[in-house]
Amino acid sequence: MANLVSFICLCLSFLWLSNAQEAPCENCSCWEKCFASVPPSRAPQYAQLFQFVNQVRAGKLIDGGVKSSALLLDSSQPDMNSFRLQRNLVKLAAYALNSGPQCNPTALVSQVPWGAFWWFPTEDICPTACELDKIINYLPYSGQSSINPMGLTCYLAFRSMFGNPFKCQFSYMRYGVAFTNSPQTYEKPWCYIGFQVRSEVSISTPSSGFASAPWLQNSITYSPSLLAASESLVRCVTGSCCSTSRSASTLLTEEALENEESSRSLPDGTTVYVEATNPHAVKETNESLLQFLSNQENKFV
Repeated sequence: MANLVSFICLCLSFLWLSNAQEAPCENCSCWEKCFASVPPSRAPQYAQLFQFVNQVRAGKLIDGGVKSSALLLDSSQPDMNSFRLQRNLVKLAAYALNSGPQCNPTALVSQVPWGAFWWFPTEDICPTACELDKIINYLPYSGQSSINPMGLTCYLAFRSMFGNPFKCQFSYMRYGVAFTNSPQTYEKPWCYIGFQVRSEVSISTPSSGFASAPWLQNSITYSPSLLAASESLVRCVTGSCCSTSRSASTLLTEEALENEESSRSLPDGTTVYVEATNPHAVKETNESLLQFLSNQENKFV
């Protein structure tokens, strides 16, 4: 049944993409515009990525609709190209959950070699998709890890969303999207207590059992063509949604987009984190996120 649903979704994705090439996408949100112009050589990859984005968004509508979301990232990929693909998938999910009429507060809780962290702006707003995009750029590639990534990210997300020290309000009806890379062991029940609806995205690995419904499991196999398509889409989406120097309908060149991206920085914020050496001690800092991650990396070398 799950295979049939996936096949139907894929067929619908191809149909949508085929039609999108014939007409402009005037009323779409900023990220959807980038699916409206499909290079013929990458149509299958664009269709797969469009199906992925729609599956992530569909989880928000279960049980009457969730009111807040968390992207739970296990970044322990075995090689750099798989890590780059996963990073692009997380970015696409962040934009899909944070745009359009069904937008809701979304947090990124990421595993790193020394533990796990999440960041929030100081202002009386929730983090934007563009800010989440920037955080994802900060994540270092570190290869596979000996720690239990999902155990840490679920615990930190549950503690922080339950205590909610931020002005961005999280509902008790929460949606967790886990990006997993290896079979996980859930030593604590935080993943199930904290998130009533759970979706899982894995790259060429067995399901960890995180998803709350079979059709919310999304296994993606790395390929050079899929990586190339994801990078083209992310460049387009970042330019469409985050550029301050142009209208959303004007595409920047890759060089101009990189220059603008490098000039943007995160505003003041708070980083909440746990260290693998003391995983139950939730700490926080107001240090800039980039400097904090650099200091932590040097500390645990």
